[in-house]
Amino acid sequence: AAQREGEKLVAEARGRGVLAHFRLHETLVTRISGRAVLSAARRERARMIVMPSPSGHLARAFAGSVAREVFRSASILTWLYGPRALSGKDSAVA
Repeated sequence: AAQREGEKLVAEARGRGVLAHFRLHETLVTRISGRAVLSAARRERARMIVMPSPSGHLARAFAGSVAREVFRSASILTWLYGPRALSGKDSAVA
């Protein structure tokens, strides 16, 4: 499911003229961490990280998230989007 969703997002980005790639590292799925995401971005020589931040404002206030860790620690442009961003209702960018 994640692979299909990622490929769909990449196709949409490419349709809008954005050079995009999607990488899903199977070993990270069960134990994902901000450090693992940043390490993968370095290996891929990424110029930007785009990732979902599915937790709401309340959840982020009480517990850190992988997306938040990546956003705070990345040395490259990082874009986080919330669940409403893809629904078309509202864009929620952190």
